[in-house]
Amino acid sequence: MTRDFFRELRKTQRRCNALSKLFIPNYRETVAYIAGSLEEREERIILKMTRDRLADFGHHRQGCMVYFILRYD
Repeated sequence: MTRDFFRELRKTQRRCNALSKLFIPNYRETVAYIAGSLEEREERIILKMTRDRLADFGHHRQGCMVYFILRYD
């Protein structure tokens, strides 16, 4: 009976170690990568929306020069 208990205890300790040493660090790294990618994508979308708004404003106010400068800068 005590052998079974200690065998199960060792199994549980190995699982705990695997979680804390392997799974959790990999999980954190993956989460950080995804968060960075989403932030980068969000910045690109905001920049594009800003360029488009300025371009529309430029077409109505100053012609297409503003659009050209923003688009190819």
